[in-house]
Amino acid sequence: MRFFAALGVLVVAAGPALGAETSFRAGGTTLYLALGDPDAFCRVETGDDSTVVEARCSVGAFFVVATPETGCGDSFGPAYCASVDPGDNPPVANELRCANGVAYVLMAGLGDVRCTQAGDSKRCESAGGRDAAEATCGGGCGSTLGAGVCCIAGAEGCPPKAKSVD
Repeated sequence: MRFFAALGVLVVAAGPALGAETSFRAGGTTLYLALGDPDAFCRVETGDDSTVVEARCSVGAFFVVATPETGCGDSFGPAYCASVDPGDNPPVANELRCANGVAYVLMAGLGDVRCTQAGDSKRCESAGGRDAAEATCGGGCGSTLGAGVCCIAGAEGCPPKAKSVD
């Protein structure tokens, strides 16, 4: 990833294969966001004191959003949001960050994946529901279905690297 510092906010230049990406630091953690659509764009909204209020990448119905308070929020489409630097080819993944500092990365296939957070739980599901993964802060990784993956963020191989399609 290519970073440019501006007003204490790390902003990432978009790469052609990624569409758009950005990152920001919050409470000692860097959150990385990417949206794999060539027409996507990212913006980082800052408050009057130049602190990050929200980061969002979007195009059409696809989006991924994060805030310093809640970490990665909901997403839809070929989106990535996690505290693990995804490198140049991020997988479709979303992270649930818990108050105890543990974070879980959820993956549910490629493409039109919808991730939804409700309180201290998150579920990611592919279009049609064939692939899914879920986690809760109280119980850790929950059930997975099909190509669904749940793992502890930053653990060896988590998140799994996406394979390049040339």
